[in-house]
Amino acid sequence: APACLANGKSFNVGQTACLTIAGESHLARCDMVLNNTSWTRIKDECPGDAPKPHPTSISTPTPGPTPTEPTEN
Repeated sequence: APACLANGKSFNVGQTACLTIAGESHLARCDMVLNNTSWTRIKDECPGDAPKPHPTSISTPTPGPTPTEPTEN
């Protein structure tokens, strides 16, 4: 069966893959176009991809002691 190639792996027609081209990642689906397999871009980002890291998005513990208050249930 014809397949698309990406990242050193083969994907069957109808499967989706995250393609990284020139440093840009996007979600693509393996389709048949004129009897040839071709990647069709679906979304501009890949599901589960972390967004480009921002210095503010890194979760670091706040400096100093954190007040621990007793919780009453």
